[in-house]
Amino acid sequence: MAHRELLTESQRVSFHAPATDERGMVRHYTLSAEDLALINRRRSDPNRLGFAVMLCYLRFPGRILREGEQPPAELCGFIAEQLGLDAAHFGDYAERDQTRREHVLEIEAALGLRPLSPALYREVAAWLLPTALATDHGPTLVTTILEELRVRRIVCPPLPAIERLGGSVRARAQRQLWRLLTDGLTEQQRRALDQLLEVRVGGGHSTLAWLRQTAYAATTGNFPKLIERLTLVRALSIEPERATRVHQNYWLKLAREGAQSTVQHLAELEPLRRYATLTALVLELTATLTDEALNV
Repeated sequence: MAHRELLTESQRVSFHAPATDERGMVRHYTLSAEDLALINRRRSDPNRLGFAVMLCYLRFPGRILREGEQPPAELCGFIAEQLGLDAAHFGDYAERDQTRREHVLEIEAALGLRPLSPALYREVAAWLLPTALATDHGPTLVTTILEELRVRRIVCPPLPAIERLGGSVRARAQRQLWRLLTDGLTEQQRRALDQLLEVRVGGGHSTLAWLRQTAYAATTGNFPKLIERLTLVRALSIEPERATRVHQNYWLKLAREGAQSTVQHLAELEPLRRYATLTALVLELTATLTDEALNV
């Protein structure tokens, strides 16, 4: 999970983009008297417009306008109109990279912004962990990080750095969840879980594959089949309270992954992940088989 990308390419474009709809521009890019005073210290029209656009980018989406990046025409026009300038002036902005860098430092100081230092990175990672314990949804994690960086007045680093932060916290949360699900399992229970992946005596497939055959018509003739399976999963003695140790969405998702995985794939997982997946799957199978038996 640590190395799986959090976002699709289209999502990256969306997260990186400034507001261009009228409501969003009014909300984020309406220039205050203080903004105008700061902008009007520039000596040329291109630098005034460029400085204003840079200020708006640092406000939302909270990042630095990259060298050579062309802002959307809607945004440039909205800002230029407030300054009484022609939006075409942006094409002549910051011909010297030194000017652009100086502008960034001045705006950061004026807005009270700071870079994401290693110490702040660790703070944000620790803050994000409870969210990652409840969801591993990549866009949700990235949204949460970006919103928190804005609250803390931290300049957003390039999006790959945000994804690495979210991915590392998601991986840490996942291992914590695996441990919560499996903590206290006896050696006997672990062996019994591993035996689910072995070929069943008298059958041509694994015990787990046999257990997963649970879709029976609600007839009395099928009742013994369900009871046989239910007896086996209950004999594993996986306590139902384990399901309460983690967020319900997480263990149910883990159970679904286990249900859809091949026996070979499950057998090749690292032990902590394998036992957590099988534990979640057994909990779900117990509930499913119980419901089906009651409906017969």
